[in-house]
Amino acid sequence: MKYCYSNFSATIQRVNRTYHVGFIGLGQMGYPMASNLALKMKPTSLKVMDTNISSADRLVKELGEKGVQAHVASDFIEFSKADVIITMLPAAAHVKQVVKSLIPHLKQGAYLIDSSTIDPDTCKWIKEFTSSKKVTVFDAPVSGGTPGAVAGTLTFMVGSPSKSDFEKVTLILHGMGKNIVYCGGNGMGQVAKICNNMMLGISMIAASETFALGASLGMDPKLLAS
Repeated sequence: MKYCYSNFSATIQRVNRTYHVGFIGLGQMGYPMASNLALKMKPTSLKVMDTNISSADRLVKELGEKGVQAHVASDFIEFSKADVIITMLPAAAHVKQVVKSLIPHLKQGAYLIDSSTIDPDTCKWIKEFTSSKKVTVFDAPVSGGTPGAVAGTLTFMVGSPSKSDFEKVTLILHGMGKNIVYCGGNGMGQVAKICNNMMLGISMIAASETFALGASLGMDPKLLAS
């Protein structure tokens, strides 16, 4: 697929240009995602934030040992120069809280990419809440789990204001994942993720019932698994 990159994406390919990235949420998924992004894309500056300060400090130290400079943001004001901000948070309530605190400080034209797994309605709320600030928002939940986050092979399911806006952020998402999929308008990335989780859940239930049936009929579960 041929991508039409934005001015921001083009800066990544030009050593004489600058771009600034912020990453909020350094849990089991966010930590390796931020690390891969920093090491692969080498932004001009990377500011990270997490309620677990030790996690943020550890990431900055590890990146520094690999020749990539990053800094721990002490407050949301420090994201005011960011060209792109990525959030990876536990639930919709956390996303809303961060967005409300973050948006007043963002410059116009910034990209806000939320990779948390939340509901589509919250994604639409984020778009409406940020409209007056002229910040472009994306929902980009992932599949692949922690192993995929560590390996940088995640699949991103992206909801975007438009197809052209989606194409503007594909390059930076490739810094953390392998498959970048356009799912439609804002919230549609979360719809794809919900459907993905539903299918996985049904498969797990079927497997569990299968083993329960085999055991009830007297078969060794380990043998049945093999």
